[in-house]
Amino acid sequence: MKLFFVGILSLALFVLPALAQEDQSWMHWENGVGKRWLTYHMEKEDVFKMKEKWEEIGDSSVKSASEYSGTYYQYGYMSGYFLRWSPEKGYIFIRYFDVEHPCYFSYGNASIDGVEVNFKLVYEVSESRCPGNSTTPKVWIPAVGGKYLVQKTEIQDFADFYGGFGEYNGFLRKVDGDYVFAFKWMKDFKQQQDFILPKGFEKFIKMPVNAEVISVGKSRKTKMKDFFFWEDNVTITPVEINAGKRHGVKKGLEFVLLNSDDDKYQTLIITNAGAVKSKGNIIRYVDKNGEEGFSEYDDLTKPEY
Repeated sequence: MKLFFVGILSLALFVLPALAQEDQSWMHWENGVGKRWLTYHMEKEDVFKMKEKWEEIGDSSVKSASEYSGTYYQYGYMSGYFLRWSPEKGYIFIRYFDVEHPCYFSYGNASIDGVEVNFKLVYEVSESRCPGNSTTPKVWIPAVGGKYLVQKTEIQDFADFYGGFGEYNGFLRKVDGDYVFAFKWMKDFKQQQDFILPKGFEKFIKMPVNAEVISVGKSRKTKMKDFFFWEDNVTITPVEINAGKRHGVKKGLEFVLLNSDDDKYQTLIITNAGAVKSKGNIIRYVDKNGEEGFSEYDDLTKPEY
């Protein structure tokens, strides 16, 4: 009996260290996009496949004959996707949720037909861990000289985004930041071609309305509850601009002021649109000291769209 218990104890002491030393490095991934990714939501074998394909495409996406090849990244609030592709090595498309957790991916072949980038599925995870349904968009279009890669089904949305219309118009609109659509993950990216959307897609383009303030009225302080989320006190300044209905201006349209202020802290809302001139109100928040709050508009904050 004594020998039996000693044997069991020896076995336990032998097994526990082995469990403690199990390699868990597959649960973490640093791929150059973002800071880190936590992959433990996925199956271990899938994680290995995902990492291997990402590295396989690797330099080919930079050295590719196609200038639209490369790594692209898109994120919204807490979730988004990133992809890497080249016609030589194919594509990999990865969705993530909760800031840093990949939850779906696929990979396959990639080709270019005119200006359309086509993905042909070879493998995808059998079970997505993402909230909702996950699929891989199959056709993509380069935009703004290749800075963006846009799903073909979202071209109309991109046109609104570029022009600042629809849901992309207004204070704290979705266009704030650069990441509504997948943008090229290259800090030294330099636009080689001058187009918003490539040939064949020009009909979707909506140019921003540009105007200048030509008269300014007297400012007044008031309250606009929850307008700026963090402050209720605002100043309202009536102004007139040199653009009207002929230029696409209408009541309720909002403008970003690009003079000396940051668009995050002020907006111009049109209240009356004429043929070639329009009236509206510039709204700025008032800080706790009773002063108008806005930041300087410089090269660091200047939108590139």
